[in-house]
Amino acid sequence: MFITMKALKNKFYYPLLATLGNIALVVFAYFVCRLVFVLLNGELLTKVTLQRFFALEFHSLRFDLCGIVYSNLPYILLALVPFGFRAGQSYQKVLKWLFITVNSIWIVVNFADSVFFQYTEKRTTISFFTEFQAESNLFKIFVIELVSHWYLVILAALLTFGLVKLYMEPNPPLTRRNYGLTDYLLHTLTLIAGCVLALGGIRGSYNYEERPLMLMNATEYVEEPSECGIILNTTFCMFRTVGNDDFEVPDYFSTAEQRSTMTEMFNPVHFNPKASFRQKNVVVFILESFGSCYSGYVSSLLGAPHQGYMPYLDSLMQESLRFRYSFANGNISIDAIPSTMCGLIPMIESISSTEYVSNNIPSLATYLGKKGYHTAFFHGAPAGSMGLTSFAKTVGFDYRYALENYPDQNDFDGTWSIWDGKFIDYMGEEISRWDKPFLATIFTATSHHPFRVPDELADNYPDGEFPISKCVRYVDDSIRQFMEKYSDREWFKNTLFVFTADHSGPFSHKEYTSITGSYAIPVFFYSPAGDLNHLDEGLAQQTDITPTVLGYLGYDEPFLAFGNNLLETGLEDRFALNYTSGIYNFIKGEWSLLYNGDKVIGLYDFKNDFMQENDLAAEHPEVIEGMLPQLKSIIQQYLERITENTFDQY
Repeated sequence: MFITMKALKNKFYYPLLATLGNIALVVFAYFVCRLVFVLLNGELLTKVTLQRFFALEFHSLRFDLCGIVYSNLPYILLALVPFGFRAGQSYQKVLKWLFITVNSIWIVVNFADSVFFQYTEKRTTISFFTEFQAESNLFKIFVIELVSHWYLVILAALLTFGLVKLYMEPNPPLTRRNYGLTDYLLHTLTLIAGCVLALGGIRGSYNYEERPLMLMNATEYVEEPSECGIILNTTFCMFRTVGNDDFEVPDYFSTAEQRSTMTEMFNPVHFNPKASFRQKNVVVFILESFGSCYSGYVSSLLGAPHQGYMPYLDSLMQESLRFRYSFANGNISIDAIPSTMCGLIPMIESISSTEYVSNNIPSLATYLGKKGYHTAFFHGAPAGSMGLTSFAKTVGFDYRYALENYPDQNDFDGTWSIWDGKFIDYMGEEISRWDKPFLATIFTATSHHPFRVPDELADNYPDGEFPISKCVRYVDDSIRQFMEKYSDREWFKNTLFVFTADHSGPFSHKEYTSITGSYAIPVFFYSPAGDLNHLDEGLAQQTDITPTVLGYLGYDEPFLAFGNNLLETGLEDRFALNYTSGIYNFIKGEWSLLYNGDKVIGLYDFKNDFMQENDLAAEHPEVIEGMLPQLKSIIQQYLERITENTFDQY
């Protein structure tokens, strides 16, 4: 005989059953959020079939329950406290709207992250608040996205409505007045049972020999890193990264002999005492979202020719030291300065969003400052934007130029910064007045969402395949005008120009959706003297920029960088490394090795299989044996130095 709902309501354990039923409603809502996530990011999740989706959905339940229990912990405890006042209608109403409010907010957050994923290719963590804590324009951007994704607003409203209508009151069968000792004991047992279930949900299991569920555990179930975005949910990622303590320093090399071998495999300390230093100026362009997919020239080098949107830079590249394969080390803007200027690979989180931002972190500005260089960082956004100018100060730039320093605030784009064309020219005027030599680094901003160019110039730059195309054309033309305007200045002729991107763009062709392709950006060095003009067949990455610049200048003091001097390091010894969603992607030679810190996830011949469709790990164990020790060496040395504050010890 079936037990009726009315009969269940008379049981002492009904509040626990009702609470579990309400949690089950939220689990279903997260399933809908995940389905939307996959539909919105189909171009980045090309291998996800319907069958694969449900397999990933099954594994995602642990992560969903963890995030849901975290966010609903106050509700669970208040619903199960063994006291009679729970039976009051006012109490139950407050409890209901606590549940509805908390979960509707997290549903909206997960929907929003489904949109944001195309820009970062990872779930948002608590570091988002560090990266954007000083932004005053987020509300405006949120409204823009709200309008363009109106259907998500409707869906979020429908899910919230469903929670309201299907919600079950965890009302105890007794009132305050007829609670007896036995009732208190029984309801205490349900509270204990609820806490035990909640503890299992938060930990991810009841196996106490295992660590609680972490972001990196998602890598155990994926075939490629982008699938981690399916398994994870934003609620879990936010809660689990509070405090940024989701990593520990590995001990791959522990004995003295092993540690000696570790530095033989890779030594981040560079020193050439026989070098002869020459005082040439250095100008570094870090271009917002300028992925290789927008370069016709780079796309042709990779064997996937596409229309380009940077004709000037493509032409300048062909007069420069450029590389067939070049990559970003990170996938968000705040990763770029640590990588390009400090030679640091973002692992776990960008260093500028962790407690380690206060470490002693030398940079290209630090090293050249010792040689008497005037060093400055330019970014046309407000001084606190994403913490970029603050971090530039931390790593040794003498001067920082932001929106507040620019003379005409009417050139503000209304969202992010001074228009790049204006701010790049402003940099040119400033450096023309400086004492020489100098280091100037500019971080552009116009090719950022919401992808606008100055109204009066809009007709000059035709639209392309992607919303960002017009912006890329505009920034490219702004650089052309800068180079042509200042080419007759004396300082220009004695300057090394470095061009790269902070990370790849938010839109791309399918060839750039693999983990390796999604990090593809231009990296090239231009010298007006004509002494750098060569297509290098090897790898380059952002962390190679500092050692290459210092090598070109003949720097004769020790310095630290987790990269190589591309002018001296042989093709077979170069590497590129990036980290996302718990997976290291280590590229060397023609191979891409995926590793989660504990085991190998995959091995791909990325030069011949750029989409990384064929995992060759089982067929080439010898390749893994050759690559993995060096990767472990880099990981351990980086994490040791960041936790021990020894980036400045050589």
